[in-house]
Amino acid sequence: MSALLLQLPPEILLEIIELLYEDYCLVDVDSDPEVIDISWLFSEQVEGWRGDPLEALRLYEFFLPHDSRILYPRRTCKFLANLCTPTLFQSLDLTRLRSGDQEFLFKFISKLGHAVKDLSLNMMLDSRSRAEGEDFNARVLDHCDAVRRLTIFHEKDDESEPRPLFDNIRGLSSLEEIHIIDADEWLDFWDDIPSIDAPKHLAHRLLDVVLDAHASHLRSIVLFGVLPLSIATFEKIQHTVPKLSRLEIIRGLSVHHRESLATPAAWACAANLQHVSLTRCRGAHAAIFTRQLAAGAIGHLRTLYMSICGAWSDDETLPGAAKWTIPALEVLELDHFAEWEMRHFAMIHVKKVFLSRVWQMAGMREAQALIKAMTDTTTFPEAIELHVSPEWGDQDFDDLQAACLTREIKVVERDWWFREKEGYTKKRVFPLNLHPARP
Repeated sequence: MSALLLQLPPEILLEIIELLYEDYCLVDVDSDPEVIDISWLFSEQVEGWRGDPLEALRLYEFFLPHDSRILYPRRTCKFLANLCTPTLFQSLDLTRLRSGDQEFLFKFISKLGHAVKDLSLNMMLDSRSRAEGEDFNARVLDHCDAVRRLTIFHEKDDESEPRPLFDNIRGLSSLEEIHIIDADEWLDFWDDIPSIDAPKHLAHRLLDVVLDAHASHLRSIVLFGVLPLSIATFEKIQHTVPKLSRLEIIRGLSVHHRESLATPAAWACAANLQHVSLTRCRGAHAAIFTRQLAAGAIGHLRTLYMSICGAWSDDETLPGAAKWTIPALEVLELDHFAEWEMRHFAMIHVKKVFLSRVWQMAGMREAQALIKAMTDTTTFPEAIELHVSPEWGDQDFDDLQAACLTREIKVVERDWWFREKEGYTKKRVFPLNLHPARP
């Protein structure tokens, strides 16, 4: 390799490598006996380790390569080895740890933890494994001190307080993203923890620890089932996280957050917040939220996703936004809102609109209500695209296209499938049992 090529910045050189090499696919250990031997990859990292191909692939399941195409270029020379290794080991997923894995795996974490940027931990601990599991997770964090994204899976009713883990979270010097996920397969919308009890739960304690130690550096917060946030904790998100770019809350805002949401003071992240997603948040009143959005108090968003928000007790007579003061959003996705709520959402200035189960009102089908609304130029005033669900009938869809054409909205599609955020975890995570099964 020429000396000139080696003088390129590392990020450019890695892009070149990705373009020049084909994908290197590893075989599923459980389905194919012809296992590719990559034990060399790990023996290079831990001196004296002589594992077999199956052990190496088991390790590969935890260290998820950023891009497996750099497996072989890194063997070309010492320069590429030093360049590629941190990228290769930058993700570590410990959500499927099995009995007997921890010490075997820890030998590699102690050597490679400095390279890990994206770490997933399982706090769904079997009753017999709690002390051991908490200790293992704390030890892992102690070695992965350069983590930028931390994802923690937990059980809803967990009231534990793992202080060594909290201490090591406080010590993460590069943390920018926190994801706290309730790993229950199904979350009952109405089964709320009383707000006075929320701070007693592990998920809430985790969030407070992260906000108290890292609020000034956080860029992404994802909360799935962390409910309901205490008012004080939610106001930390509003007023102490200036660099926040993405906020996703699934079921974390209840009606007692309405007053905090209605406060006219701009959020600390208003200059940087670009993506907001709220699902099943009963505290997100349509009039209050759109009033704050239009005034720029929340931020100059690029994308907004809202589904099944608000509560039966919402006051339908609250005034909406007087005027729109910020640039148009790029994308707005709305699911499951009543006609009175859509009166408020319709004033949002946005380029691309995606709608499902909206304009629900007595005596009129959703399709008819939406067609009528789209003939009004004050409904999504800057829209250039409208996407609805595939369930629309041909005649209704033709009428919708005709209504939009009068406003020069030329892209009208029935192709948007509502994404149910209850499946946010994208995979099943089971309680962690670190004890071997009894014979």
